[in-house]
Amino acid sequence: MEVVGFHLESMQQYFQDLRNRFISSNKIASNDSSAHKCCHSGPWQKDFGLENCDVCGRWMPLYTLSCPSCQIKACISCKYH
Repeated sequence: MEVVGFHLESMQQYFQDLRNRFISSNKIASNDSSAHKCCHSGPWQKDFGLENCDVCGRWMPLYTLSCPSCQIKACISCKYH
């Protein structure tokens, strides 16, 4: 699991650029008033020992990642969704 997380973290900028290429993804986010407004950019900090992911509720992930802007704590897979 650690190798998968490391691989995804190393490709963060690629995924961010890919997401920004799609105009419709920005439209949906801006039209949905209930959507979370943070773009989650910047280096995420690893937090070890947390009980669950704030996004999906996964119990006991190896570690969670904290967004530098909004401080949400997400597991590796939720960071990219």
